[in-house]
Amino acid sequence: MTRAEMAALRQDEQRAAAAVVGVSDVRFLGHPDGMVVANRELRRDISRVIRQVRPERVLAQSPERNLEFVFASHPDHLATGEAALDAVYPDARNPFAHPELLNEEDLEPWTVPELWIMGPGAQQAGVAVDTTDTVERKVAALMCHKSQLPDPDAVAQRVQDWASPGSPGGVPPSSSGLSASPESTMSAGDPWLLVQHATFEGPGAIAGAITGTGADLAVVRTDRGDAVPEPAAVADIAGLVVMGGPMSVQDDLDWLADERALLRAAVEAGRPVLGVCLGAQQLAAALGAPVTEGPAPEYGIGEVHLTTAALDDPVFGPAPSPLPCVHWHGDTFGLPEGAVRLAGNAAYENQAFRVGDRAYGLQFHLEVTSSLVAHWGPHLPPGVFLRESDVAHVGRAGVGVVRRFVGLGGNAPAG
Repeated sequence: MTRAEMAALRQDEQRAAAAVVGVSDVRFLGHPDGMVVANRELRRDISRVIRQVRPERVLAQSPERNLEFVFASHPDHLATGEAALDAVYPDARNPFAHPELLNEEDLEPWTVPELWIMGPGAQQAGVAVDTTDTVERKVAALMCHKSQLPDPDAVAQRVQDWASPGSPGGVPPSSSGLSASPESTMSAGDPWLLVQHATFEGPGAIAGAITGTGADLAVVRTDRGDAVPEPAAVADIAGLVVMGGPMSVQDDLDWLADERALLRAAVEAGRPVLGVCLGAQQLAAALGAPVTEGPAPEYGIGEVHLTTAALDDPVFGPAPSPLPCVHWHGDTFGLPEGAVRLAGNAAYENQAFRVGDRAYGLQFHLEVTSSLVAHWGPHLPPGVFLRESDVAHVGRAGVGVVRRFVGLGGNAPAG
């Protein structure tokens, strides 16, 4: 069989597999098998499809090599993942990227609201989709790729085993580290509770730090209509994390007041509390401090300087100063009564604070991972670009801070 004949056969198999799972629109970009490169041409071709389809969500292969199972990291897949991320941000939404798409093909720019990345393992994922009821269709679709399956029965069994609960590829029985409804986990011992306000502002490294201790993580998604738990819920959690978002403390959203009540109750109960960006502003407001518009927006890679008081802090004490971070805010907060200022910079005096022994507010982001920043990409302010090397630098410094904060939950007071 010639290479051209094999390509035609593989396309027929792909169409058959797509039909099994209900997909009728399959597009082939024509890049040769085994020779795919994440170059301008591939980025343009993917951007073209994004502008044509204008999807609400793009699902892409992770560009990161899985060293624990290298056979899952084919170079073609890695290159496609890298190009897809670049196409989502910045190419597809940028009118000056691949100008021929606009000038010659009349394809207007499109900003993809959601980017989902298929990671190397469930424990690193920020979202889990339960495929229990559809795994048989997955296997049936996989069986359509006959030219690539010398032993179909063995492959089918491997997929079934891999996708079973508790396996490396399946949803862990506790849903640790994965987005879940609070009702599914809050009754199982003392989970951590995390409130997420926007699809693209997930927990990043915070999820791994929590689940790495063996604790469960329950995620409340206000962006999906989840209700913020009542203040009494703090009796049944190990700690509380409140993430950032594009909204303001002053916005007319009912759940903002409910969230402040929950934060205040968690602080009063002595639970570890972490507010990030909007979460820090909410924490400050919950404890009676003012939250106001800042002198100027602060965006992109930057740093903060730790205060003298931070040197003895159990979370920030071992951290470097200046501490690299990512800024993405326009508002600022005053310090609650009795709070300890931990960090600031020339733009904003108050960048981090602690109340009591366990409640922390961080105006900046340390929880960054490559996957999280990829989700941020389409939503970053115009002209803001986060280089992968800078993100990695912030992540290396930030992961220690995050882990030390989570470690405060190890000696939480009895409910």
